[in-house]
Amino acid sequence: MSRLILLLVLVACAARKPLDAPPVSPPAADGDVDGDGIADAADSCANEPEDKDAFQDDDGCPDADNDDDGTADAVDKCPTEPEDKDGFQDDDGCPELDNDGDGIRDAADKCPNEAEDKDRFQDDDGCPDPDNDGDGVGDATDKCPAQPEVRNGFMDDDGCPDATPKDSDRDGRPDFDDPCPNEANTTNCLYGPAKAKQPVDRDRDGFPDGSDKCPDEPETKNGLKDGDGCPD
Repeated sequence: MSRLILLLVLVACAARKPLDAPPVSPPAADGDVDGDGIADAADSCANEPEDKDAFQDDDGCPDADNDDDGTADAVDKCPTEPEDKDGFQDDDGCPELDNDGDGIRDAADKCPNEAEDKDRFQDDDGCPDPDNDGDGVGDATDKCPAQPEVRNGFMDDDGCPDATPKDSDRDGRPDFDDPCPNEANTTNCLYGPAKAKQPVDRDRDGFPDGSDKCPDEPETKNGLKDGDGCPD
């Protein structure tokens, strides 16, 4: 009988859990369905693997357009800088701060898609100026691009202001175009002021312009067709 009691005591002691034994924890929930290295419990997209592109890689979700500019990262040349959508190269995904590349940023450039011509005339506005002095003669052919032409009928196509042409008789007609530069008579001076009503003869060859085939070229009087008013 004593042996039976001893056996029961030993069995009871063996089954008793030691007081200093650590508690047993439940199995950890460390599943990773999409295999992206982020446990499902912390993965915002447990069924889609993170794309590991150094952009929000800890949320577990793939980011197809990091900068959210509408251009997918796969074709976006600047995936972390949003396109500025200004109508200039908007399909590359990169913001263009100086569309025309003239050194003046679009924010201050009055002509963002036309490069400044850098000719020291209003170069800070960003616009090319094809006629700096505004005289109607383009800078490319204007001999005085910073000085407007004076429209006085004298060399008006060179773009340079010209001193008022000489007008010896002060009749309002410059000498270079006055058949009577020394007489205040813009009509005819071949016979002097008293004969001012005589027919006009601009080339002063004796043949009135009305019958002169070459009214601006004097007859040469060489015996060859001397009656037509043309030099032969």
